[in-house]
This record gives sequence, structure tokens and C-alpha cells, in this order.
Amino acid sequence: MNPIRSIRSLATPLERLSYRSFSSTKLNLDLSGAEVESFLTKFNIKPNNVNSYIAGLTHKTYKHGSVDNADRFQLIGEKFFNTIITEQFLTKFNCSEKMLKQVLISLFSKEQIFKTLEPLEFEKVCQFELLKENKDKPLPKFVLVKQKNAIINTCYNGLLGAIYYDQGWAAAKQFLNDTLLNKEFNIEHLKAFDNPEKSVKEILSAKGLPEPIVEVIPREDGLYLATLSIASEKVSSAVGYKPLAATYRAYANLLSNKFQEDIKLLKL
Repeated sequence: MNPIRSIRSLATPLERLSYRSFSSTKLNLDLSGAEVESFLTKFNIKPNNVNSYIAGLTHKTYKHGSVDNADRFQLIGEKFFNTIITEQFLTKFNCSEKMLKQVLISLFSKEQIFKTLEPLEFEKVCQFELLKENKDKPLPKFVLVKQKNAIINTCYNGLLGAIYYDQGWAAAKQFLNDTLLNKEFNIEHLKAFDNPEKSVKEILSAKGLPEPIVEVIPREDGLYLATLSIASEKVSSAVGYKPLAATYRAYANLLSNKFQEDIKLLKL
């Protein structure tokens, strides 16, 4: 899921991906319709064709390989997500495009979406396989975490696309609201992401706290790890291909955590 493409992606209307172009979906997978229906019941969704949902929830890494219509559901879900997010933040909050990009990087990154969906046990209804470990050369943990975050995001898109196809616009929007948009987003909070480093320092200064100490170290995989510490306590970290990118993300993550998880240290 890449919300940053939301503005440009609207050039391809959802209507072009009409349900009329879908072929009959026949599946022979491990995920049962009952499991999917049980999950959807939490959101008052009663599927007309549960196979559509199973297809959307099946990632291409799964052992059965390609599944009819899975990619289409995932593409529809991504475009629907981008459309609603753009509508919410550009229209409702009157954000600039620059601010929108910075906000979405933090609030709707793959990592943040994974964390949001985790309490809902969404992963249990997703079909996928992670890269296999090589005993002689084990994969770095961050590679597996990053891969899993991306897969769960793709499956979420697939489910969102299946809901749109099976239930319509209103039901898909309600599901998105119930899962990812069920928080209050304050415009003042959004403005803080225009310059996350400056915003963090202003918040700390107002509370009489020292500025964060930034430590950036290169990693063996070629990325840089930036860590922010306040009063000897680690409060945020992030990785990036360049030191400045890693530092920016660390500050943005700190703001994101402050707004979403209500960290006491930075509570307004």
C-alpha cells in the first residue's frame, strides 16, 4: 500500500476495474469461508460470494501460487484506499499536497498499518508465505519484518477491494473507517509533520525538556539507523538509505507515536 501515490493514482477511475471483467473464481485453498465470514462479522459484513474475499486475502507468495482475480482485488483496494485517504485529508483537513505526503508516510506507512491491524487479528485470515531462511546465511530480521508488513498491507488492499466489489462503495468506506480511520486526526497535529524535527523540539522546549540526542550508525546491510534519545532514554528510531533520511523518519515516527499511542513524555 502506497498512499503517497493517492493523488496521481486517481487518474485511473475505479469504474475502469468494473466487476463485469471478473471471471468466475474457483478456489481450492486452506482458508475456509467460515473463517473469513467470522472475521467479517465483526464489521457487520455478510459476503455474497466468500470466494472473492478469499482471493483478495491470498498473497502471491502463497504455496498455491497465482489466484484468479487476487491481483485485481488488491489493485482495486489500493485505489479505493488512496481515493478515500485523499478525500479525507485534502478536503476535510485542507492539507497541502506536501503535508499530505509527509503525514501519510508516518500515519499510514506499512509498519503503522500492520500495527493497527494486529489487534484485529487480521493476519489470521491472510494466506501468504515469508522468505525461507537459509541456515548458512540467515536473513536479517528487518528484512522479514519489512516483507511481512508489505504482505499484510497487500492482503488488506485485497480484502478492501473484495468488499467494494461485493458490497459497494459505502460498505468498503465503512470498513476502512472501522479499521484504519477510527481515530481523530487533528489538523494541528497534521501541520506538525510539515517539519517533524522542528515540531518535536518545540514540544520539548515548551515542556522544559532537552532536545533529543541523535545517533546515526551505518548497518551491515547498507542502511543507516537513526536513534533519538531524551534524558538517556531511547524514544524513537528509524532506518534509511541516507543518514538524513533515517533522522527525518525517526522524528516523524516519534510524532506518529505521540499522536497514535499517546506517549506521556510528549503529551500535549
